[in-house]
Amino acid sequence: MGKVTATTREHRCKYYAEHREQFKVYNKRCYAKNRDKNVEYARQYRDKNREEIRARDRIRNRARAESAREYMKEWREKNKQKIKELNHSWRVKNRTYANEKHREWKNKNLAKVKEWSARDYATHKEKRQAKHKEYRQNNKEKLNEIHREWRKNSGAHKKWRAENKARIASYRRNCYQRYRETYREFQNNYHARSPRRLAIYRKYDLCGELCYICGLHLDIEEMHIDHVHPIAKNGGNDIQNLMPAHAKCNIRKGKKADYPIARPDLVELAKCIQQVPRMKRKTKTPEYA
Repeated sequence: MGKVTATTREHRCKYYAEHREQFKVYNKRCYAKNRDKNVEYARQYRDKNREEIRARDRIRNRARAESAREYMKEWREKNKQKIKELNHSWRVKNRTYANEKHREWKNKNLAKVKEWSARDYATHKEKRQAKHKEYRQNNKEKLNEIHREWRKNSGAHKKWRAENKARIASYRRNCYQRYRETYREFQNNYHARSPRRLAIYRKYDLCGELCYICGLHLDIEEMHIDHVHPIAKNGGNDIQNLMPAHAKCNIRKGKKADYPIARPDLVELAKCIQQVPRMKRKTKTPEYA
């Protein structure tokens, strides 16, 4: 083979430029034919010459930083879904490593994380609130159990209540004022003072004086307070789990969680009823008009 001179090199470059598309098709066909072999060879080459490749890429990226940045930006815009899938698959395979690195980065950049979190929350506030509200509605029993266990095993709850008595009293006062008219009306109508019993009477009134188990008319003298999800099956005593029912229906239902209910729509309808917090008064409670 003869010596490659500047003239022959120029001739080859000119020939390649004229037949660029043909060379692309040929190279693509050859690569597809010997794909596994080429991939293995490229991997071995990268492993042996890692530092050299990095230094070469660094020099090249500095020389064409702007064009490379524009190219990567365009590529990311066109391949968002692909990037998302690749990142997700990598995190699944390297979950422990990724979590550790993420934790380390957060601990080093707490101020930045707080700023980003606040900005992201402000941008997607309504969407997040709707999502959290939906989750709380779909997982009430689970959340109640978690909170119950936390209050039982942790002294932080009692400590917080002891340190924030004025805040709790203010919350109760505001909540009482919000439901004051309804509260007084039901007290006068049903001659009751207990906030929980008043909430049950409000449910009874809202459900049209019907028993939610059998769907028939319910007299207030025969009313029992039933746990929709039985306590024996980890049900709670919160107002959302209580409904008015016939005494016979309540006794038949017993501890059965899968008991057939004629009017489950009444349970959903009465979920809007909340218990008015009891007001602790230092003076004697005034009589209601």
